[in-house]
Amino acid sequence: MKQFNELKHGQPQISFSRGADNKRGPVELQPGILCVDYLYGSLKNILYRSKVTDYGRYFDFVFNYINVGRYWEIDIVRFPDYRGRSTSAYVIHTLPSDRGGRKICVATGHEPRSERDAKKLSMSWADLQAEYIKTGKTPDDQIRDNHR
Repeated sequence: MKQFNELKHGQPQISFSRGADNKRGPVELQPGILCVDYLYGSLKNILYRSKVTDYGRYFDFVFNYINVGRYWEIDIVRFPDYRGRSTSAYVIHTLPSDRGGRKICVATGHEPRSERDAKKLSMSWADLQAEYIKTGKTPDDQIRDNHR
């Protein structure tokens, strides 16, 4: 069974360099942008650094996007420590993945139909999770408050 690689609270953040530009040297990971996660050794793993910060620290997530026919599933390869907050599937909207580990829970009929849509969904999910870790405000509460 696939294990999650989680950052533990208090573990130093790594300055992620995800490859090199032949003219400019190492490329640093910028918040709000997806990039290939070479650190974990697979071109299939995509790293996302959330736009949310907590005392200057970013929240990093690693996803894998899988085409399962008519839609895409999003496996969560790695996510940050939730700092004691609930990681109940009901609260953070995850399900067991057919490939082991967890995947993002998407309502039936609303699954992403393209890899691009899956990537956009994973970025939104990660930003909601980061805000939840930082403030304790659940993703459902954040969405509800933003639609008032």
